[in-house]
Amino acid sequence: MRSPIEIKPDHSKIASRLADAGVLVAGGLGFFSLSAWRLGHWRLEAFGGAFVPMVPSAAILFILLSGALWLLRRREAKFGVRVFSLCAVGITILASAVVVAQHFTSLNLPWERWLSGANEFLGEIPVRRMAPVTAGAFLLTAGSLLVRLPLFEGRNRLRIAGAGAALLNGLFACLVLWGYAGDVPMFYGSGTTSMSVLTAVSFLGLNVSLLIASVSGFQLRRVSSSDAGLTLRKEEWRLLAVFAAAALGICLASIFYVRARQASLRATIVDELTAIADLKVGQITHWRKEWLGDARFLMRAPSTATTVAEWFAHPDSPALRADILNLLDRTKQESSEFKAVVLLDEQLTPRLAIPESAAESAPGLRGMLEEARQADDVIIGKLQVDERSDRVHLDLLVPVFSPDDRPTGHNPEPGRPQGRPIAAILLRIDPYEYLYPLVQHWPVPSKTAETLIVRREGDSILYLNELRHRSGTALKLRSSIREQWLLAARILRGETGIQEGVDYRGVPVLGVGLPIPNSSWFMVAKVDQAEIYTPLLRQAWTTAVIVTVLLCSFTLGVGLFWWRKTAEFLREGLADKQEIERL
Repeated sequence: MRSPIEIKPDHSKIASRLADAGVLVAGGLGFFSLSAWRLGHWRLEAFGGAFVPMVPSAAILFILLSGALWLLRRREAKFGVRVFSLCAVGITILASAVVVAQHFTSLNLPWERWLSGANEFLGEIPVRRMAPVTAGAFLLTAGSLLVRLPLFEGRNRLRIAGAGAALLNGLFACLVLWGYAGDVPMFYGSGTTSMSVLTAVSFLGLNVSLLIASVSGFQLRRVSSSDAGLTLRKEEWRLLAVFAAAALGICLASIFYVRARQASLRATIVDELTAIADLKVGQITHWRKEWLGDARFLMRAPSTATTVAEWFAHPDSPALRADILNLLDRTKQESSEFKAVVLLDEQLTPRLAIPESAAESAPGLRGMLEEARQADDVIIGKLQVDERSDRVHLDLLVPVFSPDDRPTGHNPEPGRPQGRPIAAILLRIDPYEYLYPLVQHWPVPSKTAETLIVRREGDSILYLNELRHRSGTALKLRSSIREQWLLAARILRGETGIQEGVDYRGVPVLGVGLPIPNSSWFMVAKVDQAEIYTPLLRQAWTTAVIVTVLLCSFTLGVGLFWWRKTAEFLREGLADKQEIERL
């Protein structure tokens, strides 16, 4: 026979401490985030800028809601606590409604900019603006807290709905964190700000606390005796341990699966980017060798120096002038890369040109001519913009030495020139004919991938070609070499291998950079991370749904088993009580 039965409520200290911890986590993270924004270090809470941060408006709402729930759990009867809690809920609902309205309309209020004191962007997304999905979560959280107020005392249906909202919010926060753990943030690349890691953690803590506060109103009755109650308690703990282990195993297995898929996809993309960058570097190197070989052949040809020297000695001779024009025209015709050929005298004054409109000097030629004399070789100039046509061109300067001082094309002692140039031939290359189309062409279908060439000029990065996502940028767009997360800056600073960063738009990209031999140019091949991870994101959502179904099914099974054991135990206790009463 069992000992006398005592029916009493079960006050769980663990649940109470868990609820307090959830409130403290949400409020503490909100305070940390708001402080980071005010101090101008928002990237600290975004893990270096890899993810979006908690926005300042969300941080304030977390502080308000956490404070209200903390006070309600301890001083619910106080009138001031009720008023503060109602104000916190009202502010949250109003702010969240405004965010949702801004998303679906052209309304653009500056209040979030005032709070952040910054105007930062991650790609085209302002990181200081609350995401609509975050605003929706705040509406549910505020509603769950609202029905916990004494104002709704006795309205069980509303309180059950509030508990359901807290449970839904907590599950959604778990889903967001699961995505981050799998390195596939939910809603990534959707064109809107994703919920940040700290925001998801805060929502999880706050809604767990709300859920515990909701279910604490239902007094769970337990039949207790000296040994039977102890047996039930052990069974409960074992059941909870099994449930926790199984749930953890399912989550870890799904995270490892998603990470393995990401690693495989990333390896494929990295191989593709590297292969394309290698291919284009090789093509540009070959292109440079072709016209450089043509220029060196012109420099070494005995007829070049002889014809130029004779015409300079007899400038009034029509026959010699015709010979020079024939030489220039033949040079232009034999190489499709040369769009203009200009003969310059020793003072770099244009004497003849094909076509005639190209008969002009160019900035920097004096230094190039001196360099050519020192190097005893053809000198390649820099890409530069023509002020009249606003088009980019590349100049080669071919020194013409006296027939008695023909160069070899390579001076074994660059400090000792072989002779003084009597003239120079300027060869002008149009990069729009071959270089730019080559750089802009991506050999496989892609919406965002592109290659670009850059060079360093002091503390600046100069973009040398027209870009896919922005026009009119060749030799005009510059960035700072000091930008920490800029992909081109990381490459030019010497960071090797595949790189993650942001491009000139501020959009997160994955890319690789390679130097172009015998030049100051670097080839950058990149693709938006959103495009890379879109297929993986679909798989992640599918996996998340499967995991959710498994967890719900397992939770339902455990709950039914628990209910059956409890009912059985209560029936036995009731039978013992009735037997005692008969005696």
